[in-house]
Parts: sequence; C-alpha cells; structure tokens
Amino acid sequence: MEEQKKNFTQGLLITFGVIILGLVSYIYYYSHILPQRSAPRCEYKGWAYADKEIFDMGDDCNMCFCSDGEVICSNKNCSNLNQEIVQISTDKKGYKQGETINITVLNNTTSPVYYYIQDNSFWKVEKQENEDWINIKDVPSIKNSGVIINNDKIKAGDSCTLISQQQTGLNELKQGQGIESKWVQFLCTPKENLTTGTVQYLPAGQYRFVFTYGNLTEGKPDVLSDVKTVYSDTFTIK
Repeated sequence: MEEQKKNFTQGLLITFGVIILGLVSYIYYYSHILPQRSAPRCEYKGWAYADKEIFDMGDDCNMCFCSDGEVICSNKNCSNLNQEIVQISTDKKGYKQGETINITVLNNTTSPVYYYIQDNSFWKVEKQENEDWINIKDVPSIKNSGVIINNDKIKAGDSCTLISQQQTGLNELKQGQGIESKWVQFLCTPKENLTTGTVQYLPAGQYRFVFTYGNLTEGKPDVLSDVKTVYSDTFTIK
C-alpha cells in the first residue's frame, strides 16, 4: 500500500513537472524567440516600412499598414477633405426600433451659422417613399405625427398631446463647434381629432435627418439669409 502511494506521488510530481516545463518553454518562446523572427518589410513608392508600421498613403487622407510584407491601404472618399462645410450625421447606419439615435451637427466653416429650433429640435427627419424623400408629418402611415424629444417618462402606447410649436429665435453655432441631440424615435401619432394621439416608434424604413441654417439678416435679427440645407447619410430602422 505504501509503495502504491509512493508511486502515485512520484507520478503526480512528474506530471506537474512536465506541465510547468511546458509553460516555461511556451513563455520563453513567445517572449524571446518569436520576436526575433524578422517579418518581411513593405516597399511602397520607393520607401521601405517595417512590419506593422502605419504610414500616409500620400494623399493626406488615407492611411496604409504594413502587414507581413503586404501594404494594406484605406479607401476613404477624400473629396470633402478640408472643405469648409456644415455637416449633420448620425452615429450609426442602422437602428432597431426604439434604439437611441445620436445626431450631431458640426460647423466646419470659418464663421458662425444660425438656425431655428422647432418642436424642441434643431433637425427634421424625412422618410424615403419610393424615390422621394418626405417629411414624416406627410408620410401617409404616420401623417401629422409630431416628434417627441427628451421625455424618458413615456413609453410606446401611451397617450400624448399634439402641440404646434412656433420656431424659437435664431440660435448661434460658432465656427469649429457642434451641437448634439439624442432621440429614441418616439412620435405622437394623432387620432381623428388631431389634438391627441398615441406614442409610437418610428416605422421601419429608410430615413435621413435635415438641418437648415444661414446667416443673420441685417435689421431683422430673427430672419435667416443665405439659407442652406444639409442632409445626413441615409440610415435604416429595422
């Protein structure tokens, strides 16, 4: 019996010794041997780059990456690079119904621009119907619906009141600055009396946001001049 215990203990020690030796060998290989293996360098436009090195493609826009001797470059559209523009964008290209949408407007010009706020938002939303873009208030299935902004106390199916809100005075967006908004896709869809409705989510489909801005009008502080409209990329509600 004692002999069996002794043999078992010896076998266990040998097993642990083999495991530990294997781990030590593994760690040594990956920390000392593998890094010393020289990966192929990349040749690009007369220059040599080390493996894993990132470098400019040469257009001051796209970047390249040296990967085991192969040059991999991005393929961004750089036509708007360094242009002085106002942009409206979303944080994603697709959303589930009820998912929060983050909307951002950036003023990349060299002077302030001005905009109105209506229905508590600086943007409008349009839905693609066939080949046309239609304001959601005019989409047949949700006609005359109002956007509900910044209300975390309601849920789909609740009752709501449709209030026609006037535009506020002009708001300033300074050069190099931005404004943000979050929307959980709530609409107040009217009943027959057009004054009360039901809270519902934006229906599935293709959408885009709209932002209108301009300059101050001399002598008319609440009127825009040189009015321009920009659109976000199309996004999908599933």
